[in-house]
Amino acid sequence: ILLQQLDTREMASSSAQGGYEHEFIDAVRDDLVCQICHLPARDPQQTTCCGKVYCKSCINRLQSSDCPNCECCLVSEGSKQYFPDKASDRRIKLLKTKCDHHKKG
Repeated sequence: ILLQQLDTREMASSSAQGGYEHEFIDAVRDDLVCQICHLPARDPQQTTCCGKVYCKSCINRLQSSDCPNCECCLVSEGSKQYFPDKASDRRIKLLKTKCDHHKKG
């Protein structure tokens, strides 16, 4: 089986929405999965209320300003109650995936 790491150009794409839909070799830890799209978080953001991780695009698309997990307010007095989770981002970028063409042999 051919392995590849997540392509950094794909991760930097601003047009990408939601988490990564790659086929991963190993199980992805729950703390790296977006609580909205249930995929490994793309540009992960961590809430300050409950510490859960969300894709930046998923958390930005929320219709309400409440955290889907604990219902605390994500936007309070004009400031966001979440921040870029660089540690999770590094862990996700190190996950190994199957080559996109692995089914072709």
